[in-house]
Amino acid sequence: MKTEKAYTKEQLANANQTMAFLAALPEDRRLMAIMVTNAFIAGMEAQERMIAQRMRKEGAKDGR
Repeated sequence: MKTEKAYTKEQLANANQTMAFLAALPEDRRLMAIMVTNAFIAGMEAQERMIAQRMRKEGAKDGR
């Protein structure tokens, strides 16, 4: 089950800017831009998970 995530005003503004940019693209280029955007976001999320995992491992080593 997916949990709800609260977004900051800055994150929401960035999302709105991204959506406006994508909507302004010619339709024949929009799909590729959306695919690249999704890949970028997935990479950022993976990095966040990797950092969290590393922090947990380092905390376990330190006895935290």
